Amino acid sequence: MAFLKKARGTGSPLSPAPVFLLILLLSSCGIRPLLVVSDPYVEILEERKWAPQRAGFKIRALLSGYRVLSERWNTETSLAAILENHDNFSGAVVLTPAVAHMTPSLSKPPERLIVAGGPAPKSSSLRWECVAPGRLEAFAELGKKAADFASGQEKNRVLLLTEGSSSAAAAEVEHFREAFRRHAGDRAVLEVLQTGPGGSNPLPSGFNERIQAASLLVLLAGPANLEALKAAGERGIPVFSESLGSVDMWPDNVLVSVENAPYSMKKAVLAQLKGPVSPEVREYPAEIVVRKSRNGKKWFDAILRQTYNSARR
Repeated sequence: MAFLKKARGTGSPLSPAPVFLLILLLSSCGIRPLLVVSDPYVEILEERKWAPQRAGFKIRALLSGYRVLSERWNTETSLAAILENHDNFSGAVVLTPAVAHMTPSLSKPPERLIVAGGPAPKSSSLRWECVAPGRLEAFAELGKKAADFASGQEKNRVLLLTEGSSSAAAAEVEHFREAFRRHAGDRAVLEVLQTGPGGSNPLPSGFNERIQAASLLVLLAGPANLEALKAAGERGIPVFSESLGSVDMWPDNVLVSVENAPYSMKKAVLAQLKGPVSPEVREYPAEIVVRKSRNGKKWFDAILRQTYNSARR
């Protein structure tokens, strides 16, 4: 905060006492509890606490009139049990999509249930609110980057793997395809594959052979991304993907990913809390994260080079 920085010309930091005085003052002004429930999966992806459970969000929530209570859901502890442990909590609850989808009903639902970071359950007796990333613009940008990348390769074919099981996923893929076609022209080719019916191997027939002929693999196939990522890693094929989480967890051949934007999500959650209960999805922009690892440098340089050449044309 500004008042914690060094005072101009004094050479010494200002006292942090105003921060604690402000928090103490707010704590005595009818602060409402806000229960935030994460799950192990999201914590593994982010390699730290879930964004609404971090100190920055807690301070902003306090300034908005909420005191954050943190809980961690797991397969042995239901949301109902968590609420009961908090004296049958009846206030606002912010939870991950995984927790929401594992909670079909509650005998005593709280006044607000806000799913943050993804879609809320469609078939449920509960009244969900949803704060989710809007990914259309990010997928259009991903399509441009894929076109730039493939246009500079000896193999100019891009293989796109998609799940295509919902209208939202179809819209995202269409934004990618349109941006790719518009940006690549006849300099690169896009081939689209859909995942198989499921089972132990969700990848389509002949997938391994097809990626051998491609210079880039784009994974927009939900759960099947992990199997496809493994196949691409074994062959050293560059990958663009979605929702892989922390950059440090990525294999070296993953170059670009469309990710949740934690800072934007936290702002959207607070905005949702300030307004009335609404069934409308509040969107915030997703972000594109570019990997800059040493092993991926030649591929990353190719993206920059092609982007520069495209700008000159």
